[in-house]
Amino acid sequence: MRARTGADPGARAELKAALRDPSVLDGYGRRVESMRQHCCAVLDRLAAHCPFRALLRGFIHTSAPPLPNGSSPCAS
Repeated sequence: MRARTGADPGARAELKAALRDPSVLDGYGRRVESMRQHCCAVLDRLAAHCPFRALLRGFIHTSAPPLPNGSSPCAS
């Protein structure tokens, strides 16, 4: 389907609908949340006593905000 989206408006609409399916969005949200938690854990290990850790953590949270479906950012 993806290959046809360049020339076929119907295929584009079909792909958009598929990408907005709640199961796809939930899966995406879980993957992003997992990466966010991993980034926060790495930051906590590498910059445990860094005065800029809170700022860097803020960058993590704003670079990929949680989806409106309730996914929460990792704990501060």
